[in-house]
Amino acid sequence: MGFNKLLSGDLAELLGLLCAEGRYRDYYSNYFEFDKRRNKHYYRKNHRQRIMEFNNKNPALLDFFTSLLQKEFNSYIAKIYISKGNVKRVSIKKADIINCILSHTSIGCCKWKVPEAIINGDENVKIRFIRGYFNGDGCIDKSRDGKFRFRFTSVNKYGIKSVSDILKSLEINHSLNGPYFRKN
Repeated sequence: MGFNKLLSGDLAELLGLLCAEGRYRDYYSNYFEFDKRRNKHYYRKNHRQRIMEFNNKNPALLDFFTSLLQKEFNSYIAKIYISKGNVKRVSIKKADIINCILSHTSIGCCKWKVPEAIINGDENVKIRFIRGYFNGDGCIDKSRDGKFRFRFTSVNKYGIKSVSDILKSLEINHSLNGPYFRKN
């Protein structure tokens, strides 16, 4: 089952959220699996596992992410899991969805980049990507003079530079600070 690869606003926002808080794992594992039909365990060797995850502590943002997934990918229902330390995550295991997302950008804190379809897209697509990225890695605070400011943080210098380019194309005044390196 193939999904529409044209970049909609919902997909742009999903990509923004995944660039901010997403993780992709592709690994091989060995384990015993029980087959109910034969009532027997079988050893699975080098079984490929592909998982894309969205992590966040905000339950409303997790619900919003799952609703975007459902709208964009033909009623795909993703579950919210709670793991160690009360970290909540949405896991995507469906290969078609993972392939669609990876066809636009890599996922990982230092790997992601703003897709060309967003950089060259219309204003709505750019705004939706920025909104998704802000919901994942952004915050609002007050400057010394009492004005509100919006901040994005990232360890990905190339990715945040692309976000800056989008803000410029939307004629939003901003400054780019850093990168800052801390000990350890």
